[in-house]
Amino acid sequence: MSSIAPMVASSVTVEVARPQHGLGVVADDWEAAEVWLRAIGSRPKKGSPETVATYRYHLAKLRWYCDNVAGKPPSRWVMPDVTAFFEYLRDLPETAICAHDGYRFARADEAGYTPFRCKPSASSQSDLQRCVHAMYRAWREVGYIGMNPMGFHGAGTQRKVNANRAVPLDLYGVVLETMEAEEKLTFEQRQRYVRDRFVLIGLRELGLRTTEFIKATMGAFQPLSDPKSGHTYWIMHIEQETAKGNIERKIPVTKTALVALMAYRKAFGLTALPLPSDETPLLLSPRTRKGVTTSGGLAIKSMAARRDFGAWRALTVSVASVPS
Repeated sequence: MSSIAPMVASSVTVEVARPQHGLGVVADDWEAAEVWLRAIGSRPKKGSPETVATYRYHLAKLRWYCDNVAGKPPSRWVMPDVTAFFEYLRDLPETAICAHDGYRFARADEAGYTPFRCKPSASSQSDLQRCVHAMYRAWREVGYIGMNPMGFHGAGTQRKVNANRAVPLDLYGVVLETMEAEEKLTFEQRQRYVRDRFVLIGLRELGLRTTEFIKATMGAFQPLSDPKSGHTYWIMHIEQETAKGNIERKIPVTKTALVALMAYRKAFGLTALPLPSDETPLLLSPRTRKGVTTSGGLAIKSMAARRDFGAWRALTVSVASVPS
């Protein structure tokens, strides 16, 4: 009778490939950069959408340089590569500036596109240097790279901001979120909210002087059509009479600013978009003007009727300094 040998369980160890760094599985440096950006965005105090958007804007320039000039990704850079990059920025050639046909800059999917719309100023170069240095430092901390090629270059000079005349970009997001969270129980509160939101976004996006903003009319926002593409873009025309230093100029209007303007106008009973002939003051108060008459000369006495007729009081230089 043959005996049956006892079965002995044998353990089999399966080796699971693990990444050699703390970023997880990333295909290339640009995915590694996105992991870093998402981590920044999750920070409770310094992770505003504006900060992430600014860093992404800087990294677009770094990526374009890597793809079109350096020929190698940033994780393979050594100190001379970093030096060459910042020397390139200081003396940016005309061929590196985004194509412009007189109406708009080339988009990312069009010929002639680059992320550089002009030669970067010294402060812009410093901002980009701090961004890239922060990315390298984070990569080094999680083991994605073995050394920081910017270790001797440092993070660049911190831009000095006059706290009395400038608002940190991170603070915009905090203010807008706080405004959105506040209760708006009355129609007038809603009007104030959309107006103030437009003012905040408009000052950030358009770079206007306060007096230029107050003195402008709705008709300053004007459409501009591109005969080649058929697309319509919006500009803000700052006339000589209201411009700082009497210098007339036209400012491109971003989509964010235009959407805020449309919401603001609709809250005051106006059409979403203004006509160039619209002489309505740009900044309106929810309060109405007294002494208003109809086209037939009849006095409009009730506040509700004055609202229906759009007889809003304008914010002037003197009125804008107090709540209205």
